[in-house]
Order: sequence, then C-alpha cells, then structure tokens
Amino acid sequence: MTLRELFALDSKLLIKFMREEGIRSLSYEGNTITLSPTRKPVKAEVEPSRFDDDAVAEKLPCGHSIWEANELNECLFGCLDAPKEETN
Repeated sequence: MTLRELFALDSKLLIKFMREEGIRSLSYEGNTITLSPTRKPVKAEVEPSRFDDDAVAEKLPCGHSIWEANELNECLFGCLDAPKEETN
C-alpha cells in the first residue's frame, strides 16, 4: 500500500490501521497525521454515601416529606396536621 492510498482511506480506517501497525506519525505531500498514545478508558468509581438519609426520618404530621412544606411547616398540599381517617 502506498502513502497516497493510505491518505485516500476513510479517516477511521486509516487511524485503525495506524494503531494496529504501531504507526504514530504519517506525512505525505505536506499533510501530517500524528496519533497520541492510546490511553485506557476512565472508569468512574461510585463510592457509597457516608451520610445518613435524613429524609426518611423527617416527615410532616400529615405524612409528606419535610421538604414539601413552607417556612411555617405547613404542607404545600394543604393537608391538615394529622392524616385523615376514613370513617364508614
């Protein structure tokens, strides 16, 4: 394969060929392609939270979460202080 044929290849094929053959730099008629060293993909490691979940313990008297209240601790859904009990 000549340099002219290499530069005529699709860029993805050319880069794949260069990586497989260990070619780091290629020049032809004033055009240069230089590949950086390949690096391993970065793996994101998720660490579990060390903080307790306060949302479970903090509930309004009506049963909604504390963040569903205004500054006066009134439920934004208009609930009364205690949950409604069904009567038959």
